[in-house]
Amino acid sequence: MNMTEKTPNWELLKDAYAILDGIPERAIYLDCIRKRGPRSQGCGAIACGIGWLGMHPKFQALGVKTVGEGYRSRVEVNGTREDYVDAAAALFNIEKTNGKNLFSSAGNSDYDPAGDWGWHCPADQHKEVLLRRFRHFLGDAGQITNPVILAQYEQEKKEQRNDQA
Repeated sequence: MNMTEKTPNWELLKDAYAILDGIPERAIYLDCIRKRGPRSQGCGAIACGIGWLGMHPKFQALGVKTVGEGYRSRVEVNGTREDYVDAAAALFNIEKTNGKNLFSSAGNSDYDPAGDWGWHCPADQHKEVLLRRFRHFLGDAGQITNPVILAQYEQEKKEQRNDQA
């Protein structure tokens, strides 16, 4: 490894995956840090991945906080407003490009399908898109130890190869 290469906090990334996997499907929306949704969804919050992490006690203890709602919502790290990419990079010790690939809006990650797919991503698929990004980031680095998640990752890679053939 060269001296400028970062070593991601793999355990924290796995914790983030587990937390996000526990969020209801319709409560994850990749195109907004946090907005208010229908009360039928428990607390009524709808947020992107980094938005949900900023509302979780584990990540708040690490200095990450989601503030505001709608277009005024933002992520703060240790009291300083951060872009979601910068927040993810600092939090997980990853390159900014990896922060973008994990937490960007639908259709804006290298892990998402090609084309203008993001505009057509149904709301009930945002959670799966987010978790797929995590599986590919962790799996490509050999960091998946859970056999169920590993099987999902391997199936997705097989489908990806078939699509490219």
